[in-house]
Amino acid sequence: MPHTLFEKIWSMHRVAAAGETGDALGGLAGQEVMLDLAAQTVSGGGHTYAFTIEAEAKRMLAEGLDAIDLTLTQGAAIADWLRTDWLRRAWIHEGISA
Repeated sequence: MPHTLFEKIWSMHRVAAAGETGDALGGLAGQEVMLDLAAQTVSGGGHTYAFTIEAEAKRMLAEGLDAIDLTLTQGAAIADWLRTDWLRRAWIHEGISA
């Protein structure tokens, strides 16, 4: 697991949890940890810590997507919208070739 991902989860958890849990996660920095994205847990040092993550961020991590890649997964819907927009508002597209 990339160190930067651990830092992100740790900082999210420190904000969401109080005191000793956040400190315990900080003690894992630099150690090998196991991230279970499906279960939303980080394990290491004999302990397991839960974290929350938004569905979109979870999908992006699971599929290795950045924001642009995520947008491109909607290519067919975007193309459909553009075709419909071209028909509905042809005046706005004057001078632009399809």
